[in-house]
Amino acid sequence: MDKIMAGKMSQKSKVVVPTALDWADLVKQIPVEKVEINEQGKYDPKKSPEFHDWMVNG
Repeated sequence: MDKIMAGKMSQKSKVVVPTALDWADLVKQIPVEKVEINEQGKYDPKKSPEFHDWMVNG
């Protein structure tokens, strides 16, 4: 693995650093799910299925 890291980059290669606008565009694509939690700290899995899946399956 050290041999891979020791290799030289070609002159055509360059590092691309995302701009704030790039990140803003990426974040817009992330789905948002509103999760309502009651006084007992419980939520309704039927109203928040993606959150429930994340809580159960990680």
